[in-house]
Amino acid sequence: TFKFTGQALRHVAQAGVLRGENLTVEVDGGRRILHSVSLEVRRGTFMGIIGGSGQGKSTFLNAICGIVPATAGRVSVDGRLIRSPREVAEVGIGYVPQDDIVHRELTVDDALYYAARLRLSASPAQIKDVIQATLTVLDLAEHRRKRIYQLSGGQRKRVSIASELLVNPDYLFLDEPTSGLDPQTEKSLMSALEQLSIRRQMGVACTTHVLQNAGSMKRLAFISRGRMIFHGRPEDASRFFLNLGSPGAVMMPRRSSL
Repeated sequence: TFKFTGQALRHVAQAGVLRGENLTVEVDGGRRILHSVSLEVRRGTFMGIIGGSGQGKSTFLNAICGIVPATAGRVSVDGRLIRSPREVAEVGIGYVPQDDIVHRELTVDDALYYAARLRLSASPAQIKDVIQATLTVLDLAEHRRKRIYQLSGGQRKRVSIASELLVNPDYLFLDEPTSGLDPQTEKSLMSALEQLSIRRQMGVACTTHVLQNAGSMKRLAFISRGRMIFHGRPEDASRFFLNLGSPGAVMMPRRSSL
Protein backbone atom coordinates (compact mmCIF):
# COMPACT_ATOMS: atom_id res chain seq x y z
CA THR A 1 0.00 0.00 0.00
CA PHE A 2 1.20 3.52 -0.82
CA LYS A 3 0.10 6.92 0.46
CA PHE A 4 0.65 10.27 -1.28
CA THR A 5 2.16 12.75 1.19
CA GLY A 6 1.82 15.83 -0.99
CA GLN A 7 5.35 15.54 -2.39
CA ALA A 8 5.86 11.82 -2.96
CA LEU A 9 4.43 8.33 -2.58
CA ARG A 10 5.26 6.70 0.76
CA HIS A 11 5.17 2.94 1.28
CA VAL A 12 2.77 1.98 4.06
CA ALA A 13 3.55 -1.35 5.65
CA GLN A 14 0.34 -1.82 7.65
CA ALA A 15 -2.41 0.34 6.21
CA GLY A 16 -5.22 1.80 8.24
CA VAL A 17 -4.22 1.05 11.84
CA LEU A 18 -3.09 3.30 14.67
CA ARG A 19 -1.70 1.34 17.60
CA GLY A 20 -0.95 2.37 21.14
CA GLU A 21 1.02 -0.32 22.96
CA ASN A 22 1.59 -0.54 26.71
CA LEU A 23 1.12 3.19 27.21
CA THR A 24 2.09 4.33 30.70
CA VAL A 25 2.01 7.87 32.06
CA GLU A 26 3.72 8.94 35.28
CA VAL A 27 3.60 12.37 36.94
CA ASP A 28 4.83 14.01 40.14
CA GLY A 29 7.96 12.00 40.61
CA GLY A 30 6.67 8.60 39.56
CA ARG A 31 2.95 8.60 40.42
CA ARG A 32 1.35 6.44 37.73
CA ILE A 33 -1.96 7.69 36.28
CA LEU A 34 -2.08 5.41 33.22
CA HIS A 35 -1.14 1.74 33.57
CA SER A 36 0.23 -0.04 30.47
CA VAL A 37 -2.85 0.49 28.26
CA SER A 38 -2.99 -0.83 24.68
CA LEU A 39 -5.54 -0.05 21.97
CA GLU A 40 -5.99 -0.12 18.19
CA VAL A 41 -7.92 2.46 16.19
CA ARG A 42 -8.74 1.44 12.63
CA ARG A 43 -9.73 3.68 9.75
CA GLY A 44 -13.45 3.63 9.08
CA THR A 45 -14.25 2.99 12.76
CA PHE A 46 -15.93 5.28 15.28
CA MET A 47 -14.66 4.52 18.78
CA GLY A 48 -15.71 5.79 22.17
CA ILE A 49 -13.26 6.07 25.08
CA ILE A 50 -15.56 6.01 28.07
CA GLY A 51 -15.10 6.47 31.79
CA GLY A 52 -15.87 8.72 34.74
CA SER A 53 -14.22 12.06 35.44
CA GLY A 54 -10.59 11.79 36.49
CA GLN A 55 -10.25 8.14 35.42
CA GLY A 56 -7.57 8.72 32.76
CA LYS A 57 -9.55 9.17 29.53
CA SER A 58 -7.96 12.46 28.49
CA THR A 59 -4.51 11.31 29.60
CA PHE A 60 -4.85 8.23 27.43
CA LEU A 61 -6.22 10.22 24.48
CA ASN A 62 -3.27 12.63 24.60
CA ALA A 63 -0.84 9.72 24.79
CA ILE A 64 -2.29 7.57 21.99
CA CYS A 65 -2.57 10.48 19.56
CA GLY A 66 0.92 11.71 20.38
CA ILE A 67 -0.04 15.15 21.71
CA VAL A 68 1.55 14.46 25.11
CA PRO A 69 3.83 11.42 24.71
CA ALA A 70 3.55 8.63 27.26
CA THR A 71 6.28 7.97 29.81
CA ALA A 72 6.56 4.42 28.47
CA GLY A 73 5.09 2.42 25.59
CA ARG A 74 4.86 3.31 21.94
CA VAL A 75 2.44 4.60 19.30
CA SER A 76 2.58 3.67 15.62
CA VAL A 77 0.54 4.59 12.55
CA ASP A 78 0.56 2.16 9.63
CA GLY A 79 3.73 0.65 11.07
CA ARG A 80 5.55 3.97 11.53
CA LEU A 81 6.53 4.85 15.10
CA ILE A 82 5.63 8.31 16.41
CA ARG A 83 8.67 9.53 18.32
CA SER A 84 7.72 13.19 18.89
CA PRO A 85 4.69 15.53 18.78
CA ARG A 86 6.14 16.99 15.58
CA GLU A 87 5.37 13.75 13.75
CA VAL A 88 1.67 13.76 14.71
CA ALA A 89 0.50 15.80 11.69
CA GLU A 90 2.93 14.00 9.35
CA VAL A 91 1.26 10.65 9.96
CA GLY A 92 -2.29 11.99 9.53
CA ILE A 93 -3.53 12.56 13.09
CA GLY A 94 -5.99 15.34 13.91
CA TYR A 95 -6.82 16.44 17.46
CA VAL A 96 -9.74 18.51 18.78
CA PRO A 97 -9.37 19.57 22.46
CA GLN A 98 -12.30 19.95 24.82
CA ASP A 99 -12.04 23.75 24.80
CA ASP A 100 -12.62 25.39 21.42
CA ILE A 101 -9.48 27.03 20.03
CA VAL A 102 -11.03 29.18 17.30
CA HIS A 103 -11.05 32.98 17.79
CA ARG A 104 -14.54 34.08 18.77
CA GLU A 105 -14.39 37.40 16.88
CA LEU A 106 -13.59 35.84 13.50
CA THR A 107 -16.22 34.71 11.04
CA VAL A 108 -16.39 30.99 10.31
CA ASP A 109 -14.97 31.63 6.83
CA ASP A 110 -12.04 33.65 8.16
CA ALA A 111 -11.24 31.16 10.94
CA LEU A 112 -11.00 28.31 8.45
CA TYR A 113 -9.11 30.41 5.91
CA TYR A 114 -6.38 31.34 8.39
CA ALA A 115 -6.16 27.73 9.60
CA ALA A 116 -5.82 26.54 6.01
CA ARG A 117 -3.13 29.11 5.20
CA LEU A 118 -1.11 27.91 8.20
CA ARG A 119 -1.48 24.20 7.52
CA LEU A 120 -1.86 23.69 3.76
CA SER A 121 0.54 24.23 0.87
CA ALA A 122 -2.15 25.16 -1.62
CA SER A 123 -3.27 27.97 -3.89
CA PRO A 124 -6.06 30.37 -2.81
CA ALA A 125 -8.45 28.63 -5.20
CA GLN A 126 -7.61 25.21 -3.74
CA ILE A 127 -8.03 26.53 -0.19
CA LYS A 128 -11.44 27.94 -1.14
CA ASP A 129 -12.51 24.55 -2.48
CA VAL A 130 -11.31 22.72 0.63
CA ILE A 131 -13.14 25.15 2.92
CA GLN A 132 -16.35 24.81 0.91
CA ALA A 133 -16.20 21.01 1.05
CA THR A 134 -15.51 21.07 4.79
CA LEU A 135 -18.36 23.49 5.50
CA THR A 136 -20.72 21.27 3.52
CA VAL A 137 -19.81 18.02 5.24
CA LEU A 138 -20.33 19.59 8.69
CA ASP A 139 -23.53 21.50 7.80
CA LEU A 140 -21.90 24.88 8.41
CA ALA A 141 -22.30 26.50 4.97
CA GLU A 142 -25.26 28.66 6.01
CA HIS A 143 -23.29 29.99 9.00
CA ARG A 144 -20.06 30.84 7.18
CA ARG A 145 -20.53 34.64 7.47
CA LYS A 146 -21.34 34.57 11.20
CA ARG A 147 -18.79 35.38 13.86
CA ILE A 148 -17.84 32.49 16.10
CA TYR A 149 -19.40 34.06 19.21
CA GLN A 150 -22.76 34.17 17.40
CA LEU A 151 -22.86 30.39 16.97
CA SER A 152 -24.40 27.82 19.28
CA GLY A 153 -22.17 25.53 21.31
CA GLY A 154 -22.64 22.66 18.86
CA GLN A 155 -21.87 24.89 15.87
CA ARG A 156 -18.68 26.20 17.53
CA LYS A 157 -17.55 22.62 18.12
CA ARG A 158 -18.14 21.84 14.45
CA VAL A 159 -15.90 24.77 13.51
CA SER A 160 -13.15 23.33 15.70
CA ILE A 161 -13.61 19.97 13.98
CA ALA A 162 -13.61 21.69 10.58
CA SER A 163 -10.20 23.22 11.35
CA GLU A 164 -8.80 19.70 11.65
CA LEU A 165 -10.67 18.31 8.65
CA LEU A 166 -9.02 20.86 6.37
CA VAL A 167 -5.88 18.69 6.28
CA ASN A 168 -7.92 15.49 5.71
CA PRO A 169 -6.49 13.43 8.60
CA ASP A 170 -6.64 9.64 8.62
CA TYR A 171 -7.38 9.63 12.36
CA LEU A 172 -9.34 12.20 14.35
CA PHE A 173 -9.28 12.33 18.16
CA LEU A 174 -11.70 14.50 20.16
CA ASP A 175 -11.69 15.19 23.89
CA GLU A 176 -15.25 15.39 25.28
CA PRO A 177 -16.69 16.98 22.09
CA THR A 178 -20.24 17.02 23.48
CA SER A 179 -19.40 18.62 26.84
CA GLY A 180 -21.96 21.31 27.70
CA LEU A 181 -24.27 20.53 24.78
CA ASP A 182 -27.99 19.84 25.09
CA PRO A 183 -29.12 16.24 24.35
CA GLN A 184 -30.42 16.97 20.84
CA THR A 185 -27.27 18.86 19.78
CA GLU A 186 -25.14 16.14 21.36
CA LYS A 187 -26.96 13.46 19.35
CA SER A 188 -26.56 15.45 16.12
CA LEU A 189 -22.82 15.93 16.65
CA MET A 190 -22.23 12.26 17.43
CA SER A 191 -24.13 11.33 14.26
CA ALA A 192 -21.92 13.70 12.26
CA LEU A 193 -18.77 12.07 13.68
CA GLU A 194 -20.13 8.62 12.84
CA GLN A 195 -20.74 9.72 9.25
CA LEU A 196 -17.22 11.14 9.00
CA SER A 197 -15.75 7.78 9.93
CA ILE A 198 -17.86 6.05 7.26
CA ARG A 199 -17.74 8.53 4.36
CA ARG A 200 -14.09 9.51 4.71
CA GLN A 201 -12.88 6.12 5.99
CA MET A 202 -11.39 7.96 8.95
CA GLY A 203 -10.57 6.50 12.34
CA VAL A 204 -12.53 8.65 14.81
CA ALA A 205 -12.14 8.32 18.58
CA CYS A 206 -13.61 10.55 21.25
CA THR A 207 -13.70 10.57 25.02
CA THR A 208 -17.07 10.81 26.72
CA HIS A 209 -18.68 10.01 30.04
CA VAL A 210 -22.17 9.82 28.52
CA LEU A 211 -23.15 6.20 27.98
CA GLN A 212 -26.06 7.18 25.74
CA ASN A 213 -23.51 8.09 23.05
CA ALA A 214 -22.43 4.46 22.75
CA GLY A 215 -25.18 3.67 20.24
CA SER A 216 -23.35 5.62 17.51
CA MET A 217 -20.05 3.82 18.01
CA LYS A 218 -18.62 0.61 16.58
CA ARG A 219 -16.11 0.04 19.39
CA LEU A 220 -15.93 1.03 23.04
CA ALA A 221 -12.98 1.27 25.40
CA PHE A 222 -13.72 1.69 29.10
CA ILE A 223 -11.02 3.20 31.29
CA SER A 224 -11.13 3.19 35.08
CA ARG A 225 -8.37 4.30 37.46
CA GLY A 226 -5.96 4.51 34.57
CA ARG A 227 -6.57 0.93 33.40
CA MET A 228 -8.39 -0.49 30.40
CA ILE A 229 -11.13 -2.74 31.74
CA PHE A 230 -13.08 -3.38 28.55
CA HIS A 231 -12.48 -3.06 24.81
CA GLY A 232 -15.03 -4.42 22.38
CA ARG A 233 -18.35 -3.92 20.64
CA PRO A 234 -21.11 -1.88 22.33
CA GLU A 235 -23.46 -4.87 22.31
CA ASP A 236 -20.89 -6.88 24.27
CA ALA A 237 -20.36 -4.22 26.94
CA SER A 238 -23.54 -4.86 28.93
CA ARG A 239 -22.88 -8.60 29.04
CA PHE A 240 -19.32 -7.98 30.15
CA PHE A 241 -20.30 -5.68 32.99
CA LEU A 242 -22.95 -8.19 34.04
CA ASN A 243 -20.04 -10.69 34.22
CA LEU A 244 -21.45 -12.88 31.43
CA GLY A 245 -18.44 -12.44 29.17
CA SER A 246 -18.11 -12.19 25.41
CA PRO A 247 -15.68 -13.89 23.01
CA GLY A 248 -15.42 -10.71 20.91
CA ALA A 249 -14.19 -8.44 23.70
CA VAL A 250 -10.87 -7.84 25.39
CA MET A 251 -11.64 -8.47 29.03
CA MET A 252 -9.62 -7.21 31.95
CA PRO A 253 -9.68 -8.31 35.61
CA ARG A 254 -12.78 -7.27 37.52
CA ARG A 255 -10.76 -5.64 40.31
CA SER A 256 -11.35 -2.23 38.66
CA SER A 257 -14.82 -1.00 37.87
CA LEU A 258 -16.53 2.16 36.69
